Amino acid sequence: MKTGHAIGYFDCRASKEEIEAELPVIKKFKELHGLEFTLVENPDIQLRNYARKTIEGEDFRNQLQITKDLIEHAEEYHDESGLRLLASRLARLEQVVNIAHGESGRYALIARKEGTNEAAAKDLSVAMYQLYQTYFYEPGEEYVGTIVYKDKDQYKVME
Repeated sequence: MKTGHAIGYFDCRASKEEIEAELPVIKKFKELHGLEFTLVENPDIQLRNYARKTIEGEDFRNQLQITKDLIEHAEEYHDESGLRLLASRLARLEQVVNIAHGESGRYALIARKEGTNEAAAKDLSVAMYQLYQTYFYEPGEEYVGTIVYKDKDQYKVME
């Protein structure tokens, strides 16, 4: 069977050693059975290529335009909760641009799992959410992270 891959980029004040010590605990979640991780601090240009290819793709440009259009219309209807959700989505898309340019993403968490790249990305999303629940983040601290994966010939941002 094929092995799926995804990369999660995130910022965190914890050391690489602290994060690596937490990963085995996170892998115990039954949803993450079979998921393997590699943590890289200060990802090099090669690891940032996923982000770069993502922002160069048509799918990314479409997501960005749709999100901007939806934000514009949400403002017309004064839909605060929808606007917050869309603003969060836009921030995720903008973060991919920052990662591609080396302005964000202190860590890259590479995930591998038997199956598709999208399945690996979904599981990585669960793992990164669990990292956010650790003492690495203060209560109420904003989480800055995003996941990218390849789907056929397009690089995509995990929704």
